[in-house]
Amino acid sequence: MPDLAAIGVVIPGYGHPRFLAEAIHSACNQQCKAPVKIVVVDDGCRFVETADLVSSLMALYPGRLYYTRQPNTRLPGARNAGVRFLLNLDPALDVVYFLDADNRIEPYSLEAFRAALGDDPAIGWAYPDISFFGQVWNAEGFDTRETAPHYSKLIHLVGNISEAGSMVRADAFRNDVFYDETMRSGFEDWEFWLSMLDAGYRGVPVHHAGFSYRRRPESMLSGSRRLEESLIAYMREKHKGLYAPRNLLALEHQEAPAFSVVCVDVDEVFLFSDPLVGCNTLNIKDFKGDMRRWYKAGREYFFSDKILFMAADQWRQLQEQPIYLRWLFWQIRAQKADLTNVMFGAAQRMTAEGRAWGAASLPDQILCMSATGLRGLLDNSDQIQNISDLPAAQKLMIETPRTLVAGTAAKTIDKLYSAAVNLCKSAKNTGGRVRHMHRRYAGPNHSEVRTNLLEPLCASDEQVPVPVAHSGPRMVVALDRSTTTNDAALQKVGHLVKAAASTGTEVAVVLEYQQSFSVDWLEAADWADKVVDVFPLIQRGNHEEFRMYLGRRISARLPMSSKADVSTFARLADTVVCIGGAGSLEMLGEIRGFGPSTAVWLEPCFEGALEGESFAKMLAYEHAIDFVVCDDQIMSSRLSAQGVPPGKITSSDDFFQSSMVAIAE
Repeated sequence: MPDLAAIGVVIPGYGHPRFLAEAIHSACNQQCKAPVKIVVVDDGCRFVETADLVSSLMALYPGRLYYTRQPNTRLPGARNAGVRFLLNLDPALDVVYFLDADNRIEPYSLEAFRAALGDDPAIGWAYPDISFFGQVWNAEGFDTRETAPHYSKLIHLVGNISEAGSMVRADAFRNDVFYDETMRSGFEDWEFWLSMLDAGYRGVPVHHAGFSYRRRPESMLSGSRRLEESLIAYMREKHKGLYAPRNLLALEHQEAPAFSVVCVDVDEVFLFSDPLVGCNTLNIKDFKGDMRRWYKAGREYFFSDKILFMAADQWRQLQEQPIYLRWLFWQIRAQKADLTNVMFGAAQRMTAEGRAWGAASLPDQILCMSATGLRGLLDNSDQIQNISDLPAAQKLMIETPRTLVAGTAAKTIDKLYSAAVNLCKSAKNTGGRVRHMHRRYAGPNHSEVRTNLLEPLCASDEQVPVPVAHSGPRMVVALDRSTTTNDAALQKVGHLVKAAASTGTEVAVVLEYQQSFSVDWLEAADWADKVVDVFPLIQRGNHEEFRMYLGRRISARLPMSSKADVSTFARLADTVVCIGGAGSLEMLGEIRGFGPSTAVWLEPCFEGALEGESFAKMLAYEHAIDFVVCDDQIMSSRLSAQGVPPGKITSSDDFFQSSMVAIAE
């Protein structure tokens, strides 16, 4: 049998030599199949007892215990120094375990950590529950906290769920993932795990780790709480990719789907955040099991924010018009009512509006229940026996050029209400999870992830995120409704859409309109199948509100609600392109701050519909534009004469070949 690669243990030493002795003994007396090599990093400790202690113990544990000293760098630097020492000592090192000098582990701990880590190279570290000793809140002298019984990347972005006393795959350090040595005021552990996530690793829990954490009033964590906001701001800036809106929504789609579609006439429930990415499918029994776990322990489990009851045929019809699906579920996600009757109709517009109780109901309906409403019903599930026991529902009318759900009047709303009643009844007589009285969950509150992380970062104020939950390239093209009546303009827009789609880029169209909304022009285009989403954006009904810039009058085309809309769905793009002087141009400065590149395409055929304003408007907002696309030589010369940097002006052919369009290359 070949020799097993060694397990390394890094113990930073600074002060408290008596505690250090406990940590060293616990590491050196491991019942482990693989050889164990421990290094104590004397991080400039002012007490000579530290060096003397380690020297004496090295004689007790020859070939197992090592010592190195360096000027004080605080914990991040000491841990990095220990890792480098061990890798130099044994280049084939398998894993590294971090043990702080005032903590300790049981004889079986390293074996338990290594078993949990397994052989999957994507699992980068194994973390423990935390059993406190020292200053605790009970007479028995111990207090165990579970931070994440099931690992979640999304939860780890909210709070640190991995204790420093974790085992890390040594390959991560060979791939240059180390502690950030500038983080000397705390949260250095959390930042290290974020670096591991950035490098493509994820964690795994060790439920019986034997790890003991000594709680002392003067611990560094206490001080770091006073600097929490600045430390978190630094980490979010450093790890922008992890906190980017699309990454957050992709994690939500994978780990905490925002929607559950309960098909009442088949045994299927579909869970997703983005209806175009793909669904996780459960049978109704398993779905109810998830609901019960969430109801009994809402802090520990994710559950869909919206539960939709519909017939399988209605779900099929929705999927047959995918260009409206993200917009539809965006509207549904924004509903705050406990119960909502969602009704479908056709009109020359694309709107989602509440209806007064006196208004007639339409025959094609689905039922939406919020998680808040479901919890309230489950609290009183013994009183929910019939449809009449449910609260009154608000009405939401969805109008699109072609109705999304039709011919389903036979699937009466009563059947959907009955399914909701049965879901509530299933919560009766269910017990909660039983723990030892001194074992508690202490991780982030799962129920607050959407309100405290996703909505602030992924949506404008008072809005909810648009359900775009994938990491592929995405472009948003914004154009005025009147542009769609100009064949020459549409031909140019089509070239852009086809060029982007040919590289694997997803293209969404923002259509700005005042009176009528139509997609007839899109359906007639030979590039219609290249457009994934259509979003409506309402313009002002008049042009009386304007601003002046260098003697030029510039209409303010977007009301505040539309500005919030375009800010929300454009921040989920890699590139935003405004065709002419579309109103969305007014928001490019804010959009650019969230990461997308921005461009404005100016051509004479784009000018007429906007009363010749697009040129002046582009100059006013030029600072927020990365590229100005123009094939007309006269207009290009005017742009240069007005001070637009030549490096910003490009032809459409060059633009189509640029990284902004060929994002996938």
